[in-house]
Amino acid sequence: MNKILYPIMGALAAAMMIFAICSNGIIKDRYSDGTYDNLRVGCIPEGAEQNIEFWSKNVSEVSNVILRVRASGERDIVFRNGKQYVTVLEVIKGDGMVKAGDDIAVAGEGHVFAEIGGMNIGYVNFMQKDNEYLIFLEGKARELYKGEVVYAIHYDANLLFPYINVADKSSVPTGSQECLYEEYRDNEYFCTTQDVLDLVLEYKENILEQYGIVTSK
Repeated sequence: MNKILYPIMGALAAAMMIFAICSNGIIKDRYSDGTYDNLRVGCIPEGAEQNIEFWSKNVSEVSNVILRVRASGERDIVFRNGKQYVTVLEVIKGDGMVKAGDDIAVAGEGHVFAEIGGMNIGYVNFMQKDNEYLIFLEGKARELYKGEVVYAIHYDANLLFPYINVADKSSVPTGSQECLYEEYRDNEYFCTTQDVLDLVLEYKENILEQYGIVTSK
């Protein structure tokens, strides 16, 4: 059943993201960097090994565009959805939509639900200014709010992380399936236990090695 439900959930989530950003009731830049501290985020629980393995084996295949980028640090929250600006350093896979040196906006970095005190950031922290990332996109440019072209981050309930920091970043286990963002804001990943975190980091390294990227300190 999961194999049937997960693609449907992913498609619905992506459709909701685009609808939210395109809707007339746009709430722009409600949260700037550093104001997410009082919100709670989900953490990868024990028993998620199958999902983590599926992500590592399939994320490159199903993503139409794969880029190496540098985050500019400029982030907006547009009607609950994170919109991050990045500079393209290398096009690893794509159809000619973007080229190295382009500055683009990507949507779907996180989903903020302040009224219930939480946000969905896919178990991985927001992109950090001047950090380099391997990022997986749907491959479709969309003209959104005020004519701005935005590229949608690839979202699939099975694929977990839509981007990977190419640097070796530290994380500590949260010990719970949800945590206050403020307490773990320096984490790269949000995982309940050290075993889960170790598995995530192992697969992160494997994916980066596929593209000849060695994690930097």
